[in-house]
Amino acid sequence: MERSLSGLVAEPIVADHIIGDAPVLPAVVALGWAIGAVERAHRSEVREVRDFSVYKGIVFDGGQPEAVRLEMTPAGDTTKVAIRSVAKDGAARPHYAAVTSTVVPAAATVSGLPRLGGGRDAAELYADGTLFHGPALRGVRRVLAEDEKRLVLECALSELRPDGGAFAGARFAPGTADLLLQAGLVWMRLFRGTAGLPLSVAKAELHAALPDGEPFLVVVEPGERNAASGGAGDRLTVSACGADGRVLTRLHGVCVVPAPHMEAKFRQ
Repeated sequence: MERSLSGLVAEPIVADHIIGDAPVLPAVVALGWAIGAVERAHRSEVREVRDFSVYKGIVFDGGQPEAVRLEMTPAGDTTKVAIRSVAKDGAARPHYAAVTSTVVPAAATVSGLPRLGGGRDAAELYADGTLFHGPALRGVRRVLAEDEKRLVLECALSELRPDGGAFAGARFAPGTADLLLQAGLVWMRLFRGTAGLPLSVAKAELHAALPDGEPFLVVVEPGERNAASGGAGDRLTVSACGADGRVLTRLHGVCVVPAPHMEAKFRQ
């Protein structure tokens, strides 16, 4: 499949995802395209995604590709997805990759969660260099529990569906999903003292669609240090839950690397 990028920069999910002075395609938009494309091609719901990686993010700075290609390679109940662009000299440039699956993940719950409405207001996170997101993506509302072993945030966001839902699946929409990656950046700021960037997700479990405009909880728990980045990054488990603790979406092995050089751009 091939898509033009010309209209995306005007979509709020991109226009409010600016680092420094240039809009950057959110990784969740690429992931949503992979999920949605596989679902439409195979007429079945994607329930898990493995090995999602960002090789070269797309920055709308005038040098972005005019179009990107998505290639699907099915194998049993999985489909390998590669998103690439082709340079003028014919060379392929990889941007994102993932492996989708129709295998249904086991139901999960998180116990001992705080109630909605407590804790402290999270608005300052969008002003102090922790998060760089503009108004359309500012869905982290409150910090409910602030511990390195378990950070709990209250989130709510009216869903963003760029290009009429072309970058979404039955159980995945990119706007609310971006809040899970934002939660990883909040954890990095609070417990590593620096800005961070998410580079990959080992596995995503899609249990149910996230609430559209209604509050839900996001729980961040650390795993082992990321050996692939020389020990400099952290691997986090990020779970979006209902108020009753039922897991809606869970991301395993979210690799967040420290990016102190990005702090000024985040504040900008």
